[in-house]
Amino acid sequence: MPPDTLPAMRSYFDAGVTSVAFNLEVFERSAFKEMCPGKEKHYGYEPMLAALEYAVDVFGAYNVFSGFVWGLEGKDTVEKGYRWCLERGIGVSSNVFHADQGSVFAKRPHPTSEFVHELCVLQSEFYLEFPGARPIFPVSMRSTLDWEIHRGDFRR
Repeated sequence: MPPDTLPAMRSYFDAGVTSVAFNLEVFERSAFKEMCPGKEKHYGYEPMLAALEYAVDVFGAYNVFSGFVWGLEGKDTVEKGYRWCLERGIGVSSNVFHADQGSVFAKRPHPTSEFVHELCVLQSEFYLEFPGARPIFPVSMRSTLDWEIHRGDFRR
């Protein structure tokens, strides 16, 4: 989460922090309110967007990241969110939704493999369009395909 006062980010940078991530999880405002009630209540959607933009001024283009969870909103909204971020120098990271037993989303269906593949291709196209963008971690991860997508495994 971003700090309560945005100028505090400068102290992070001055202390040696080279990148930050403030995860929106979803881009559509109504979905944010539903899926992220704590973030909505304690920080807010518009302040999250403002913090991401402010962080780019502090840490530089593509040293700021926002994570999205595939399967919580439609492809068009993910595309809109990725474009919003990437046009502002904010890198994107992805996680594929998986329902954890006992969670409030335990009965929510997982995204289909076709949906995940469509988003892999979309993100791959974005990496070509925004060559400065890169994955947050330069390795494969458990519930994301960011590294494989960046590497070019899903190019048409």
